[in-house]
Amino acid sequence: MIKLAEIARESGFSIPVVSRALSPNPHKDTRTASKTKEHIRQVAKRMGYRPNRNAEFLKRGQNPVIGCFLPPRTDTLSAKLMKGISQEADKNNFPIAFYFDTTKDSYLEFIERSQRSKNCGIITYPYFKLVFFREDIAAVQ
Repeated sequence: MIKLAEIARESGFSIPVVSRALSPNPHKDTRTASKTKEHIRQVAKRMGYRPNRNAEFLKRGQNPVIGCFLPPRTDTLSAKLMKGISQEADKNNFPIAFYFDTTKDSYLEFIERSQRSKNCGIITYPYFKLVFFREDIAAVQ
């Protein structure tokens, strides 16, 4: 894993400048020139840098995992969903936790577990008519 210090050394900028340039919230950084950010990002890309999601989310008290609740089906659509979700998550360095079931109780348990674990996000398949669960979901929020 490439570290910020290595990118700083290669780009000729300090670690704090590199950190700001590679921040997932670049709009919050008004101190670093656009040209500098672009140079640092090019160096980072050339070196194969990938953000450490664990560190980013740990700083915020969250878990970088995305919970994904799908029906336990083996059809082509489900396979394509899992593959697409996995590929996009991998591109962005996010781990995925898949859960498979079709009951209201298991869905609510998934929501509660995701909240307890402080997952950074969830993806659900519109298998359920969520209007029936609105009160239940509100209760666990």
